[in-house]
Amino acid sequence: MIQALKINPLLCWLLCSILTLFGWVQTSYAAGFFEQANTDGPLPVEQAFVLSPSVVKEGVISLDWVIQPDYYLYRDRMEFVLPKGVILADNQRSATELKSDPLFGDVHVFHDSANVVLTFGAEGDATLLDQVVTVTYQGCWEGGICYPPVKQEVSIPVVPTLTDIAASNASQE
Repeated sequence: MIQALKINPLLCWLLCSILTLFGWVQTSYAAGFFEQANTDGPLPVEQAFVLSPSVVKEGVISLDWVIQPDYYLYRDRMEFVLPKGVILADNQRSATELKSDPLFGDVHVFHDSANVVLTFGAEGDATLLDQVVTVTYQGCWEGGICYPPVKQEVSIPVVPTLTDIAASNASQE
């Protein structure tokens, strides 16, 4: 029985996280290893981190996450894969908190909610229509379980040219 073994807590956390990725550990066993464990176990990832994308204006999308209590998202585990011909012109994120992670050291995380506003531009001379960006994010439950990265596709209806973005920004100043 795993609980009878004397294992370094960091090693135990790492082992449980890896086994969870493969679906080999039931949360009732893993919860016993962590002081902050919730007897209900972790939520499914789609309930722990609810992503709601919205279009702000042409070429700008807002990614809003509702993060359940006792869960957090890593700031630096967010990635955005863009379609060919689209570049990320600006990336603004809401404030984070510094967390001491036993595996990664000091990391920036979001609790309760997260907001990322992305501005996209077309590399060429033409506006692009109906583009898709793949958003990847990763978070953890304070009870000791980290989820594998989640990928979600988000539509960008209109991507203006970089020249159009610069002109729009100049007219707003």
